[in-house]
Amino acid sequence: MKRLVVAAIVGAAVLLVPAAPAVAKADPVKALKARFATGKGVKVSNLLKISAGGQALATMREVGLVGFGRSGVAATDIRDKAQYSKVFLDALPEADREKLRKAAGVTRMISTLQYSYISGARVREYLPPGKTWVRKFSAGAFPGSLLVNPFEPRTLDEIIDRASSRQGSVIKGRISSVKLARVSPSFRSIFGEGGKTREGATAKVNYTVWLDARGQVKRVYATMTVSVADTSLTYASDGRVSGWGGKVVISEPPASSSVDEGQLGDGALDDPGPVQIPG
Repeated sequence: MKRLVVAAIVGAAVLLVPAAPAVAKADPVKALKARFATGKGVKVSNLLKISAGGQALATMREVGLVGFGRSGVAATDIRDKAQYSKVFLDALPEADREKLRKAAGVTRMISTLQYSYISGARVREYLPPGKTWVRKFSAGAFPGSLLVNPFEPRTLDEIIDRASSRQGSVIKGRISSVKLARVSPSFRSIFGEGGKTREGATAKVNYTVWLDARGQVKRVYATMTVSVADTSLTYASDGRVSGWGGKVVISEPPASSSVDEGQLGDGALDDPGPVQIPG
C-alpha cells in the first residue's frame, strides 16, 4: 500500500539546517556494522515531500523503530500518515480520490525479513471482525520511504565513496538512480530493479548525510528530480536517526489478530509493485 501512495503522487522539498560542528573522519560503515546486535536498534523520524512543477502534492510523515540483528536490520516498526494537497486531490478521478479519503489517518507497519503486518487507516475497511492486522510477504525490513537508506552497509559505502565533499561531519554527493538501485534493496522496492525511466533514462539522487562524533548517521536528506513532459517531478526525503545502541524489541502481532492478504477480497491491498521512475 505504501508503494500505491508513492505511485499516486510525486515530490520534494529543500530544508535549511545550521552548519554542523567538525568531527574526526570516522568510518560510518564500520560504525554502522559495530551496532548490529540482536535486541539493539535506533529510533527514526522521516519526512517525505512530493511535488510537481514546484507545487507540493503530498507529505508523508513516519516515526518508528529499527531493530538490528547480527548482520543488519532484522525488523522495523513504522507509523505513517500522509497528507495531500487540494490541487492533487482535485486532479484525481473520483474513485481514486475517495480511496485516499478512506485511507486517511495513521497506518502502522511491522516488517521482518519474511512478513509485513499492516494495521490502521489503509487496511481498516478490509479487516474481518476480530482482526486488526493484515499479513503479507515482506519485501524487506525498511525504515520507511527514504530515498537513501542509511542502514544498508553497501548503500552507505557507495554514497560515501561517491561523495563530492566531506566537511567535518557533513557528507554531500550525487549518485545515479541506476547505481543506487544496484546497491540498495529499499530503493529497488519502491522504484524497481533498473532505476530507469520508461525511456531508459536515469535520474540523479542528491544527498547530504550528517554524522555524529562516532561516525554514526544522525540525518540523511536526499532529493531526486525527473522530467515528465514539461513538468519537473521531485521526491525529497529527510530522515533523522537517534538512540544509537538503545534497546529495541519488535515483535510480530499474534496470529489470532492477523489475516493473510490472500484471504481478503480482490483489490483490497492494491499494490502496483515497484514504481517505475516517471519519464
